[in-house]
Amino acid sequence: MNNQILNTIKIVTDDVHAQVDSSIENIDKACQKGCSACCHQIVDVFTWEEPRIFEYIHKTLNRAIKRKIGRNIEKWFNKFNSYTRDANRQSPLNFQDILKVQHIFREQRIPCPFLIDSKCSIYEVRPMVCRVHYEKESANRCEIDPHKNTPQDAQDICRRQSEKFNPEIFPVAMKPLPYLVATEFNIEIQSKPMMGVVYDPNKIFNRI
Repeated sequence: MNNQILNTIKIVTDDVHAQVDSSIENIDKACQKGCSACCHQIVDVFTWEEPRIFEYIHKTLNRAIKRKIGRNIEKWFNKFNSYTRDANRQSPLNFQDILKVQHIFREQRIPCPFLIDSKCSIYEVRPMVCRVHYEKESANRCEIDPHKNTPQDAQDICRRQSEKFNPEIFPVAMKPLPYLVATEFNIEIQSKPMMGVVYDPNKIFNRI
């Protein structure tokens, strides 16, 4: 993929994220700055969000933060591997496997590796699923129910904006954030092969 195409992808991604943020800001909600309850689960990334995240890691994060994230990623994979079945190229992890481990991550409140001192270290380029997830009534509900779904109005916002990306070029596919970035932190990770899963847009938020 040449630089011109990459730059176009990043520009459109920034525009989509900005419009999503604007829409979510206008919704009455209980979420407050400093709350990281929803950061304790497996965070997925759309294919078109990847270039901007990579760029941010390379150009913005300092060495100290990268070391912390690297250690967090190692811990994340140790947990992930311990809770998933043996897998190889002939039998990679599939959608149902990820659903099962997502349930465990939520129950045990295992944090996203990019959560540093209860703050998102890549907040400016955080994935769409993070931008649209909110709690309407009480922040306490996030502590009580780690399996709560993203509200329907936020799901609709995400779908409308995601449609700006041609699915023939950018399939509605997602992967766990640590799988996406592990090699960027120069650490040895034993990752299990994962099937390239294309999700039904109407069912994406069953995982959030």
